[in-house]
Amino acid sequence: MEIAFSARDSVVTASVYSDNYEGSSDDFTDPTAVHLTFTKADEVRVVAELARSTSIVQSNVDLGISSGWFHTHYVTDPAGWVSIQVPAFSIYVNDAARGEYATSSPSPGVTQIFEFTLEPTTPDPSSPTDTTWTIVRWVESRSHI
Repeated sequence: MEIAFSARDSVVTASVYSDNYEGSSDDFTDPTAVHLTFTKADEVRVVAELARSTSIVQSNVDLGISSGWFHTHYVTDPAGWVSIQVPAFSIYVNDAARGEYATSSPSPGVTQIFEFTLEPTTPDPSSPTDTTWTIVRWVESRSHI
């Protein structure tokens, strides 16, 4: 996902997300914010628009060091699925026409949940001995500490 977003590659982005993907975002630090939901098509469309834009100078997602991620399995999820909480991340887009957008965690005074749930594909047709994963769910929420 990091590489696909940074390279603005919508084809690779489509391969990373499950067809059943559901994403959600809530910002409880902003009283005017609304609950947002996303589909695979939404995620692919965002990356495709980044690629089409002539004013985007740079786009980057950094999910931090994977050894710092927290892995868990929710009993409500199918066997084999894993949820990964990413405690430190940054997203950056530099648009020459519209300015810069940057967000990151951790942030002073704010707690943020950034969690991906992955489903396995075993074996992967491109490598019969390896498991590949697709993102089936993403949950993000921000609130004041």
